[in-house]
Amino acid sequence: MIGVIVIKEKLNFNLKLYSAAAVSILIFSILIAKPAICMLGVKHGLSICAGQIIPALFPFCVLSAFLVESDIISLFSKYLSPFMKLFNLPKKCCAAVLLSFTGGYPVGAVTANSLYEQGDITRDEYKRMLLFCVNAGPAFVIGTVGSAIFKSTRAGIILFSSLTVSAIITGILSGFIKKEEAKVSRKQEKSLNSLNEAFVKSVSSATNTTLNICAWIVFFSCILEFIESLELSKAFKDFLICASEVTRGCAVSTEYKNLPLTAFILGFAGLSVHMQVFKYINLSGLKYIHFFCSRIINAGFASIISFVILKLVPSTQEVFGSITSPLPKTFSVSFLSAVCMLIMGLSFILELDRNLRKC
Repeated sequence: MIGVIVIKEKLNFNLKLYSAAAVSILIFSILIAKPAICMLGVKHGLSICAGQIIPALFPFCVLSAFLVESDIISLFSKYLSPFMKLFNLPKKCCAAVLLSFTGGYPVGAVTANSLYEQGDITRDEYKRMLLFCVNAGPAFVIGTVGSAIFKSTRAGIILFSSLTVSAIITGILSGFIKKEEAKVSRKQEKSLNSLNEAFVKSVSSATNTTLNICAWIVFFSCILEFIESLELSKAFKDFLICASEVTRGCAVSTEYKNLPLTAFILGFAGLSVHMQVFKYINLSGLKYIHFFCSRIINAGFASIISFVILKLVPSTQEVFGSITSPLPKTFSVSFLSAVCMLIMGLSFILELDRNLRKC
């Protein structure tokens, strides 16, 4: 019996090894065969990162890390803790859940990981947070997808409302998952960082997180540029694009003028976002298939809710404006991001001044 298990494990390992080798050879062949297309994809990915991802996402990454490192998160817990009962989570999770709805796709996962490393939540709670705390923020959904891609703020509001309600429903359902019995290794003592030390650590952590996100965006941009150059049926090509990268997927969905389809794409988030949070999926011990299924469920809810909203809320305005450009141009950082950065900077200066007076 033991010998059979060993053979099966060896076969699985060899299968994964050969699959990885095949994919590596394929990518290498693409780079050699069509270097110009790959370079164009990289340039396009870097443009997205510089124009959209870094301005919109980096401030929220800093904010999420700062809230945990400085323990300011405990202040939010006092007022928002009743809402955590919906998800069967401790009150320490409230800021992370809130940031997952406002900061963008990876911010909720990053904050949940910080809470786990600080010893504030268990591994089981960490896993369940990953099932519903990976959401698109309002700056991306309303600003980029709604105003820039669809030329309709109303479309962006409907999409964001659908995604928020969908994530809440998914979170409530995740609360019914049976808890683990095994004990989780947690830190016994947690020293509170001064505000200036917490701010420095937050910026460093946010920089690493943002670079990781941008790397995956550039990689998938390169792959998608190659896919678009292939002689494939339009339907299959559109499917690959929508499943791989959320921004291009939303741009493709404009051709169908189907808002529930766009909601599904945003709810699923695309393989690029999946890879951005894959590190945290591994650290939590959550199986990827479970995360993948949660994205499908979340996307399904978002699609249905957006369909219902369109039916129930009559409007004399067109949901879809005159679409002339498939991809959004560069947009500036949101007002909320600027306010967050200003508050953290002011806290840092006051803390530094206090320390200098002590000296």
